[in-house]
Amino acid sequence: MSDEANKVVEGAISVKEAGRRGGMSTREKYGIDHFREMGKKGGLSASQKYDSEHFAEIGALGGNACKERHGEDYYSRIGRRAGQTMVEKYGVEFFRMIGKKGGSRPKSRRNASNTEA
Repeated sequence: MSDEANKVVEGAISVKEAGRRGGMSTREKYGIDHFREMGKKGGLSASQKYDSEHFAEIGALGGNACKERHGEDYYSRIGRRAGQTMVEKYGVEFFRMIGKKGGSRPKSRRNASNTEA
């Protein structure tokens, strides 16, 4: 944005505040499900407009920006924290059970799902 667009006028609200107020007003008028529906419509539209390579590229851009902001080991830290939360919620036995289920899956199906693209 230009400096002109960023000028604060006395009594005026910021673009951020205007967006927040608009969102709150929309929520009051249409409800939370309205936002879910709009998200689904937007996602469907984007998936029809762009191929998977596009989403891979923008995902990598976001991932790299996140890595620069939070550090190299960020994803390891949040993954470990999520794992600890899951252990607290479900217990160690849960992971033993799902590990056995995953390990008992037929190899032919396991290999087939890894090679599909």
